[in-house]
Order: sequence, then C-alpha cells, then structure tokens
Amino acid sequence: MKFNGNTDIEILDGTIDVIFENIDALKREGRSLKCRTPQAICGVRGTVFSLFTDENFTTLTVVEGEVEFSDLKGNKVIVKSNKYCICSKDGGLQKPVAMPGNHNELLIGRKKWQKM
Repeated sequence: MKFNGNTDIEILDGTIDVIFENIDALKREGRSLKCRTPQAICGVRGTVFSLFTDENFTTLTVVEGEVEFSDLKGNKVIVKSNKYCICSKDGGLQKPVAMPGNHNELLIGRKKWQKM
C-alpha cells in the first residue's frame, strides 16, 4: 500500500480495512479519497469498508456507508452497507450482493487503532 499527496491509496496485493469518518473535511477542500487496485477504483464517501486485492480480482465489502466502485473501463456501481462487490481481471465488475452474516463487529472493533 502506498499514499500520495492526492489522498489516493494504492493497494497492489493484500487487504486493507478502512474506517474513514472525516470525509467532510476533504470535501470542503475539494479533495476526495480513492483506493486503487490493479482491477478497480473505490471512491470513499465516509464509511467503514474492507478491500482485498490480488493480481486477478478485487473484493470490496462495505460495512457502513457507501463506496463508489468502478472497474478500469469506467463501469460503476454504488456498494452500500452490508454488501460486497467483486471486480475481476477477466470478468469485470459484478453487481453488489448482500453479505452473509454481519461484518460490523469485525471492522468496528478495530476502530480504536485504525482511524484515518
């Protein structure tokens, strides 16, 4: 993972859990937060989510809020609370699907040490 001055996060391989609570400050400055993977781009809108990627696919899981998820061709979906979406190298962007179970406890429990 690496950060740049444009509030972009690039994830080449692995998982990141994000709790982003202060999106309004970025919006006031005319900025945004985006997570980029080899297959997809996530536009963060103030939320709690998990992003996994490897060389073949990216999985976005949204616990709270919503994230704009797009493939590298520009196709977009909005992934809302308690849903996940997959973007694969060969199959492209899929439709969001309801999460089996409740992932809130998994990510919210990490809130104390992972605030952005």
